[in-house]
Amino acid sequence: MQPTPTSPVMSFVEKTGAKRRSVYPLALVIGKKQRSNNVIGTMLVFLKKKITGSGFKNLKTPDFISQAWMVIFGCAAIWLLGRREQWRRWGYVAGLISQPAWLFTGLYHHQWGLVLVSLWYTYSWVQGIWNFWIKAR
Repeated sequence: MQPTPTSPVMSFVEKTGAKRRSVYPLALVIGKKQRSNNVIGTMLVFLKKKITGSGFKNLKTPDFISQAWMVIFGCAAIWLLGRREQWRRWGYVAGLISQPAWLFTGLYHHQWGLVLVSLWYTYSWVQGIWNFWIKAR
């Protein structure tokens, strides 16, 4: 659906001089069936389309899986490291388990700084496993 000449998107384009391509996704949200003239209403329409429509069809992509992996194991690692009990040493294991996802994400998105930091974190997690699991015995 192309934005109509009288739609709010086109008036935005005319007022700001924005490129039509950059606001085209917004035109899909607003379109002819705009339910509200305010920003919150527009956001609610957009979210409703994302949730009920095909907006979340990419949940099985490698990028989404790695993001979920990072959240689960990364948060577990930090939480476990903050404990005082014997559970603390499991934080290093969870942190090391999260590293392949961090490295994949850095390589997948060509974020070389993230790759370097991830390699340093991997070394740190291995050092923690060495000190709290292997050397401690």
